[in-house]
Amino acid sequence: MIFISSYNRPEMLMNLLVALDGEDITVIDDGSDYNFKLHARRCNYIRTKHRGKQGYWITFLLMFNLARDMTYCDEYIFIPDDITDFDIYRLRVDAQKYRNHLFAINILNINRGTPANWGVPIEHGYIDCAFYTNRRTLSKLQFKMAPIPERRFKDNPNISSGVGRQLTRRMHRLGIEMIIPDRSYAVHGNHPSVMNPSERIINPQITR
Repeated sequence: MIFISSYNRPEMLMNLLVALDGEDITVIDDGSDYNFKLHARRCNYIRTKHRGKQGYWITFLLMFNLARDMTYCDEYIFIPDDITDFDIYRLRVDAQKYRNHLFAINILNINRGTPANWGVPIEHGYIDCAFYTNRRTLSKLQFKMAPIPERRFKDNPNISSGVGRQLTRRMHRLGIEMIIPDRSYAVHGNHPSVMNPSERIINPQITR
């Protein structure tokens, strides 16, 4: 199952859906304002009310809840709507060695270590919001996301959603291996961010 988080990028989302034609896809749309009729023909399309980055953890909680109910599935891929050239075949081949492990493989390598304020040693890696994992790992996480405290955004409205930080800290604590690929499995360019425009100017998420 592929979960795509999306907000107001209809063209990029459609291009991604076309590229992933034949895959089992669920899109969680954070309250976009365009007609999604054509997109819904290519996936299971769920449009929620708009919560923005402060509520991005709720989007992940919804995806985790849906994954929990998909007892027939052991493969879960979480990606944003703004990646291109996704080499899903190479990802699946590389993931075979971790099949019976607790693990999460980052889809993107943005050439950084674990941010210092995440409290995880740099050599243990990190997880951003685009990754591949299995059912055993999500079960270890109890298919849950904890709320991101509102105080996170009070003093710095440009700060990121906190989802990657939370997942990284929890996976580190639970002994889940976080794998950063030498070569990204998809391309993430220097286009403007809808969720974190100011933050992405300071810390661009451009794949290497």
